[in-house]
Amino acid sequence: MAKWKSDVLNWAEEHSDGQIELKGWRAVFRDYLEKYDDDEEGFKQFLTEDESFEIMAEDYMEATGNSLYDRDGNLISDVILDYWKAFKATKEV
Repeated sequence: MAKWKSDVLNWAEEHSDGQIELKGWRAVFRDYLEKYDDDEEGFKQFLTEDESFEIMAEDYMEATGNSLYDRDGNLISDVILDYWKAFKATKEV
């Protein structure tokens, strides 16, 4: 398991709302996949504009100590894109 994923899962275990928030993350990804399917550029835009993802990014930063964004709000980490691709692959099986 990737370290970032382990960090996020550990964070979810340690915080009272962590498991609820993880379920929310999954729901957001499922929603996105149903709407946009293969559009990676659209997904990147979603990641920088969607309010739900802002909450996810804050939780990710708290869990791992790393930011997904630069000072201008641009996505700087491909971690979440890797997660999306892996999640998408499970839906295709």
